[in-house]
Amino acid sequence: MKFTRHLTCLTALLIIALPAMGKPFAVHTDISIRQGNWYPLPVEDMKSAATDTALAEISRGGLFRLVHDDSPASKRTGLMRLEISLIGPAETAKLTIELNLPDKPTYVSTASISVRGLDHQAIYRAFEHIGKTAAQRLNDKTEALLVEPPLERVQAPEPDPEPKEEPPAQTTDDPNLRAAYDQAQRLKRQYQYKKARILFEQVAAASGPGDTRLGRLTRDELRYGLTVFEAQQRLVATGRLGNNPGDFFEQLRKTENLYRQILAENVDSFTRTQEAQQSLDQILVTRNAYKNALSSKLLTKATGLRIGMLEYVNARGDCPPREDIEELLRNFRVALSLKRIDMTSARSARYTFTDEALAKVFASANDAEAPHELTLICEDYDVRLDRSPSPLQRHP
Repeated sequence: MKFTRHLTCLTALLIIALPAMGKPFAVHTDISIRQGNWYPLPVEDMKSAATDTALAEISRGGLFRLVHDDSPASKRTGLMRLEISLIGPAETAKLTIELNLPDKPTYVSTASISVRGLDHQAIYRAFEHIGKTAAQRLNDKTEALLVEPPLERVQAPEPDPEPKEEPPAQTTDDPNLRAAYDQAQRLKRQYQYKKARILFEQVAAASGPGDTRLGRLTRDELRYGLTVFEAQQRLVATGRLGNNPGDFFEQLRKTENLYRQILAENVDSFTRTQEAQQSLDQILVTRNAYKNALSSKLLTKATGLRIGMLEYVNARGDCPPREDIEELLRNFRVALSLKRIDMTSARSARYTFTDEALAKVFASANDAEAPHELTLICEDYDVRLDRSPSPLQRHP
């Protein structure tokens, strides 16, 4: 029998929403985790990554202010529920934020992500991603429906009681809503995603619950169009970050999370699932190509050092000790650090060097296969580079 564990904690946080008109709304928070027998992270880590990130983003958005208050709830106090849902067979995590305000409709914001194949640190960051995304969506929905004035539809003219001929087929889109939809598309293409999402939310609300053409298009933008456009633009932007490995890999990580979000939120679409998987493949290829470029760049740093070591060996007959290696590094201005020396005799030694800057980048990226070390071998009056294949080079 499948069991579901509910972990619920009613926190003492009060969130005060500041709409454009009326009294502020105090909202208690209810945080819960719904899971089966799948535990991708410890419970506290899941809450810290998803819900803490969401509450911080909600507060940062400017429409909400978090206040610690133990006072009892009043009739004007609403409730904000944050629920983490874990779907083990699909290895998918989802955060749902439900906002219930007195005398207002219920507003719901969600974000999902696939964590299949990710390690612990990457899963934690994926949970942070859905926390931030769901909160941003709630902020924008609140601004669109509670702060901004609602969009008005254009009243259709009275039909001619006796038309002389059959009128040409026309779109049923309301002109005002169509203009707002087109403006939201322009904002999206100008990378103003927040403004675009707010306008799409307004168009979706004004279109009503019916299955109108414009309503379907707008809701699809909120579910898919905005996300895939941002993911595509982020992937293109990595081309401008080649000289900064830290920013390059961070941009790839954010792009990957967006495509994993698309996978989780569009499981009913074969085409979108296929395209998202292909984009994840492209991200992997891009990451590996950049690692190979960094590896080649790292080897060029060893050229001058190798020449200096070779001159030392030819002059003295022995492999250089640590203090002389350190002096060579300073003289040749090589941005490498000596990690260790494995010396079997005075004329046989292995020197392992580290690029400290790259090591910090890859440590933050939790990438064990990143090229940030090289080894020089001193043996038989010669100094050569150890060309044993790296883990990355062993992959086809």
